[in-house]
Amino acid sequence: MPLPQITLTPEQEAEFPTDSLQAFAKAYLDFQRSSPCTAKKARYAYFTAPKAEDMCEDYVLFGPDREQTHAALMRAFRACRQRMDFDRYFNEKHAQYFESKSIPGLVVTKEMLAGMNLLPPGVYAGNYYKEKDALAKYAEAWICMRSAPKDIRDTFGNIRLVPELSPSKDLFFWFRREKANGTWDKQKFDTVFAPRFLQEMLQDEPLKTLRQLERESRTKPIAVLCTCYDESLCHRSLIRMIVDRMRPEGYQIGEQSHV
Repeated sequence: MPLPQITLTPEQEAEFPTDSLQAFAKAYLDFQRSSPCTAKKARYAYFTAPKAEDMCEDYVLFGPDREQTHAALMRAFRACRQRMDFDRYFNEKHAQYFESKSIPGLVVTKEMLAGMNLLPPGVYAGNYYKEKDALAKYAEAWICMRSAPKDIRDTFGNIRLVPELSPSKDLFFWFRREKANGTWDKQKFDTVFAPRFLQEMLQDEPLKTLRQLERESRTKPIAVLCTCYDESLCHRSLIRMIVDRMRPEGYQIGEQSHV
């Protein structure tokens, strides 16, 4: 049976006056009531409640899924950060932190906010394993794979799985055979893989997603990630190329880079 929806008291609504701040307060309360779990199961960069050892078992979550409530909390936190909603709390009296009076235990520090500083808008491409502990610098991280990496953690609440922007099974297995045979190189990537992948991206679903990526990356930084280490031989480089060519003529956007 689902738990009742979180509602704020009049005192809490007064302390968190904007829609995004209220969404953050509700997300924190939802995370707070989700049962503790062991450190083996999950770790949290922010807002980690002490975990009583007698309240948890190995690899078991109780009540609301703590991973999901933490991801929702981080999404709400990021929304407040982008709107600079927390800035009004950092004055001469509370130079380094804001401590909620209406919600015991809720503390926001300047260190937390600094950890959420975003890159300029644009499409960034990188290797998931190299970036997974630094995803806070992106508004969203799009995993362009048919299935997510086994150790994936949505620590910052900004991961999105977009399998429609990955190679088809046929193309992927062709690539695997070429690599196993020792015949995979830049020439094969440019003359065989790239044309086939670009043709696949013309289908309705991936094309719709690419247009969304182009549109949303005008105002926020979005990372396009997979597990390939050499970007020059990876489909994520083609995704960036497609989005660049989708830009309106003469349109200027913030710095874009490989990561």
